[in-house]
Amino acid sequence: MVPSSEELEEGTRSRVPRGQAQERLHDACARLLAGVTLDDLTAFVTVARLTQESGVSSGAIYSAVDGGVGRSAPQQLARDAFLSISHEDDEMVLDILEIIHSSIETGADRTATFIETIAALATDPVVESARSPERGDYTHFWLAAAVALNDPEVADRVGALLRGTVSSYERVIGRVLELSGRVLVDGIDLSTLAQMLTAAGDGAAIVLRLDPMAEPDLVRRMFLAVFIAVTRSVDDSDDLFATRLVGGRNPLSLSLSQLEVVRDTVLAIFEREGWAAVTLARVGGLAGLSESDLVSVYPTRHHLAAIAWDEVMAAIGRRSAGRSGRAAVDVLGDLVADLAEAACSRRSLVASLLAARLHDSTRADLSDPEPVDDPAVDLLASVIGDDGGLRRVAARIAVDALLMGAAVSESTPEEITAVMTTGLGALVDSPAGDGR
Repeated sequence: MVPSSEELEEGTRSRVPRGQAQERLHDACARLLAGVTLDDLTAFVTVARLTQESGVSSGAIYSAVDGGVGRSAPQQLARDAFLSISHEDDEMVLDILEIIHSSIETGADRTATFIETIAALATDPVVESARSPERGDYTHFWLAAAVALNDPEVADRVGALLRGTVSSYERVIGRVLELSGRVLVDGIDLSTLAQMLTAAGDGAAIVLRLDPMAEPDLVRRMFLAVFIAVTRSVDDSDDLFATRLVGGRNPLSLSLSQLEVVRDTVLAIFEREGWAAVTLARVGGLAGLSESDLVSVYPTRHHLAAIAWDEVMAAIGRRSAGRSGRAAVDVLGDLVADLAEAACSRRSLVASLLAARLHDSTRADLSDPEPVDDPAVDLLASVIGDDGGLRRVAARIAVDALLMGAAVSESTPEEITAVMTTGLGALVDSPAGDGR
């Protein structure tokens, strides 16, 4: 008997040992799935199904495409449709761009909340595209990503579409940063930021598509996380922009021992390398604290300035205490000279001290902030007579003027001393002064 072709073919195959067939089939399926192409994905598009879906006759389907490409007519039609997508078809991207343009053009809040507002508004289109059966933009994009390694035509076409999308975002992000008063950190350009924002939204969308329990707010947080990481305030290289995300300023978020470590770290850096070397990132790293914990107490590097300034004032206070027994007017003159010299020799530290106070006084959640008394105020008040009233106000105003003069002018310590002693000296000599 002559064996059949099926029997001959079966005889050429190696027999699989008992119990190993399932494992080998599993591995074979994994390899086939990893090598998937668009043609594999569109194999379900048959003449019968295409006729049913479109109402077009089978003859019309075959005549609609040229033969000789190694694909069925329905598969070729499906490929043409898949690759013909353009920016005008991407509803989500168009919605996000419209939101950004609208926010810019209609005079949206230009404060630090501007970016937060845009991030919140841009969340809805991403969530809708990720979870709505009627929106096919993400489905199309993810199918393309699945076959891109094995289907160069898809990779080229959809890759170009993605680059165009990033370019569209890039053109408006520059304006968003400008209006929000932020700039990119060193090493990051607009193109990179646009890529990161696109990747953040797309990554969050995958989570939303696969996990029905995932919170849509993930999208907004992803957008903000990118901005936190790669932008900074235009006038502050260490404003981390993260304070709002960790619930605002909260001094209780650090223990007393942690605050002491921060203090020691700041003083060590300041004494060795000067104020310019004191940054939040460096202090947090050396103190072993997370960024979010540190900024909850010190929102900017300027807020660390009080630590160094208090140490300087403590030294001046000890020196002034050693002058007891002298006339108050002479003690005042020496004290003011010490304060002026300390401020003028540390102009950048003083500038940070003022910046921190201005930052706190303009916070939206502080409608009536308490005045912050510099330790220098206590020193002056102890000499001119601390009556808890106008004399203390005079001491506070004098210190404010001293700090401002040292930080933003070229006044010498001698000039500042002369001006301050002229005004404060009258208080020492007056009967109510009792500063002797």
